[in-house]
Amino acid sequence: VAFSKLNRSVVASCSYDGLCKIWNISSGECLKTLLHEDSVRTVAWSPSNETQLATGASDKKVRIWNTDTSECREHVGHESRINSIAYSRDGITLVSASFDRTCRLWNVANGTELRIFRGATAGIMRVVFSPDGYTFA
Repeated sequence: VAFSKLNRSVVASCSYDGLCKIWNISSGECLKTLLHEDSVRTVAWSPSNETQLATGASDKKVRIWNTDTSECREHVGHESRINSIAYSRDGITLVSASFDRTCRLWNVANGTELRIFRGATAGIMRVVFSPDGYTFA
């Protein structure tokens, strides 16, 4: 589950049924359903764009969604499921963590993979940016 910092009336959920849903917090109404090819394991709202949502799934893809149009851009590179994603504080970059034992840093605007971080001895389950927005662990 991810709460939007820019639109406090919505929350996004992800599930193993391949669906990411956007909910109105007050009414409980499902506002939008975003369909994936496989289970959705992680979701994050952009801190700088209230209509931008990122998801990571078991199909090894990170998707950046426009929640107004339901269009998405796929970021491909991981060799196993995506377990966690996080935006930098400014929303310019996104980091993804995978069971393939890597983290990948992405340029959100154009989908470019900026860097691959290797060296973990097991699948990486969680990734977060530090409060300054420049370091992740």
